[in-house]
Amino acid sequence: EKRKEAASKALADAAGGQDVEVLKAALEEAQLAGGDKDTLAKAEKTLQRLQEQAAQKEAEVALQVAVSGKDISALEAAIATALSVKIGSKAVADAKKALASLKELQQAAEAAEKRKEAASKALADAAGGQDVEVLKAALEEAQLAGGDKDTLAKAEKTLQ
Repeated sequence: EKRKEAASKALADAAGGQDVEVLKAALEEAQLAGGDKDTLAKAEKTLQRLQEQAAQKEAEVALQVAVSGKDISALEAAIATALSVKIGSKAVADAKKALASLKELQQAAEAAEKRKEAASKALADAAGGQDVEVLKAALEEAQLAGGDKDTLAKAEKTLQ
């Protein structure tokens, strides 16, 4: 009976706090001591609420970190987690905007890289030919696309 009273008091104290682990331990002890079913049920609800709050805080931090980074998959995962733990819609909406921006930047970088590769290939092809106008045009495109400096220098030398 003393164990039951002590466990019930510890459970009541823990249920009034914010520490998930302390509440878990007190709940287990109260269950083992044969605590009151209503008290146990309330404590279990409190524990569930505290766990949900902890998961939300953790997801919010992960979302903030992912938004400030450049990793698309990390941001997608953080958004999915945030949605699963029902984080506020503004934070998720902001994260989705950041994700869209990152994807746009990635697509632009990929397009620029393809343009650079195509321009470098065209320049190499033109450098092997005899048409000065084609070489000039290919050189200009390679310069605009940010082509390799050595390749550009060789093509300019060829033109001289």
